[in-house]
Amino acid sequence: MVAFQICLQVWLTSSLLADGLAVSGQAILAYAFTEKDHKKAITTAILAA
Repeated sequence: MVAFQICLQVWLTSSLLADGLAVSGQAILAYAFTEKDHKKAITTAILAA
């Protein structure tokens, strides 16, 4: 049961971190598109992949 709890906590932490990175990436992409900064949008998309 302890091993399950540890794995659950590690999984939840990593999934929340990934969600935060995804949201910040979307915000950067949206800003780059509205400013017509296509180079920044391409760079962000490449780094996010």
